Amino acid sequence: SFILTHYHGDHYSGLPRDGAYAGPARIHCTPVTAALLRSVHGVPPEFIVEHSYDESWVHEYEGADDDNGTTGTTCTRQATVTFCDANHCPGAAIVLVQLPDGKVHLHTGDMRFHPRMKDYPLIKKFAADRSIDLLYLDTTYPHPKHDFLAQEEAVDSIASQVEEIFQKTSKSTLVLLSCYSIGKEKVLWECAKRTNKTIFVNDRK
Repeated sequence: SFILTHYHGDHYSGLPRDGAYAGPARIHCTPVTAALLRSVHGVPPEFIVEHSYDESWVHEYEGADDDNGTTGTTCTRQATVTFCDANHCPGAAIVLVQLPDGKVHLHTGDMRFHPRMKDYPLIKKFAADRSIDLLYLDTTYPHPKHDFLAQEEAVDSIASQVEEIFQKTSKSTLVLLSCYSIGKEKVLWECAKRTNKTIFVNDRK
């Protein structure tokens, strides 16, 4: 099995398109990512398993029949997995894994921190207990110089500038907004609301 944290190209690279993926491994992801895999990528539905945010599910795998792996034999083991909203693109997930030996692994995936993440029930519990044993951290922008605005502030700033442009210029003005195939929908939506203008995107978007 695979876990796909979100539908961005640097994460699904190598995954065959247009029905070419023949398994046998199944892809575990959120419902939004699942819909994109089916409708955009063309992955057959039988290879996709959806899990909603904050709903824990059990993954079975073959592992050592003791925690130290000293016996040389294997058995079916179970890990409990929970997806949380990563505040990245639609459907993006933080992955919390509780292993059968009691250890807890937290994989942030691509995420944008928001204060509400401190209240995610399981993450809050394990963080308070200091029982997260391994952290896989998104370090795309670890340097202190990358001091970004909160997402809400960034969206407001862009939409305000677009609104101001239309207030000062003629109706024939064209505003171009840079977007990924998946992502920055909040920017488009807010600009459309404030200006009462139609947003045009390509077929893929």
